[in-house]
Amino acid sequence: MRNPVYCGETYSYIMRAVGSRREPRPREEWIELPDATPPIITKETFQAAQRQLKMNVGLASRDQKYQWLLRGLVFCRHCERRYCGEPEHKRYRYYRCPGRSRVVSPEPCRNYRVNADWLETIVWNRVKETLQNPDLLLHELKRRREAKTEVKYIEEELQRNQSRLGNLDEAETRAIRLRLYAGRSEEKTLAELQRIYDQRARIEQAIDELEMQMETAKQAEINENGIKRFCEMAAQNIDDFGFVQKRLAMQALQVKIWIDRLTVIIEGLIPIGNFDKVIQQL
Repeated sequence: MRNPVYCGETYSYIMRAVGSRREPRPREEWIELPDATPPIITKETFQAAQRQLKMNVGLASRDQKYQWLLRGLVFCRHCERRYCGEPEHKRYRYYRCPGRSRVVSPEPCRNYRVNADWLETIVWNRVKETLQNPDLLLHELKRRREAKTEVKYIEEELQRNQSRLGNLDEAETRAIRLRLYAGRSEEKTLAELQRIYDQRARIEQAIDELEMQMETAKQAEINENGIKRFCEMAAQNIDDFGFVQKRLAMQALQVKIWIDRLTVIIEGLIPIGNFDKVIQQL
């Protein structure tokens, strides 16, 4: 599922020797071999599989010593990386941006880590308030229908991300010129290019997700009765919800949390999927 050769992309010069071991070369050093292998799946299918694999990694809870209610749902507003759980002294839990590590990013992200108990409490309380007041969802649905803000918002996000890709192309060109004409060191150049490639991959993934949301926003028919029934069923036992039920509720609302230093931004979407299936799980 991870090998691009199945969609007809074949490369050589992928690995290099480092002492007695081998490790992958930077992606920009790979050499593509056009038409070396015939594709057996489309690039679109392969890319869809990669998106699902990334989502699975972010949301998987197996082999976890600690329970992280917001696993895969917290993001850094500065570098757009997904926050990870970080226990400390066997008593405290934090959500931390992986970009703070120099191993992950040559220029460490300066965004703050957040106490997990505190963050999980305020997010769940907000989700609980929403589920206990379906009129909030219905009012927002009516407002969006009248203003058509949902499609407009996605279009604006797509334009912003396309603009970011253009800026990255310019940054890549500057980095190469600094290496060729200003004598910038190879190490700094490669580190800068890797940062650009990582950011480009994240933006391209965001564009793919936004395009799918756009299609859903244009084609999906919102079931108001389904929204009411979903909220009513959830509200009946919401005080007794355990870890699994809380996760299901947040996934139904597609909760996404952004951390911007001292600011916490909670986003969500009006549920439009199979209400009966979610209700049965709750």
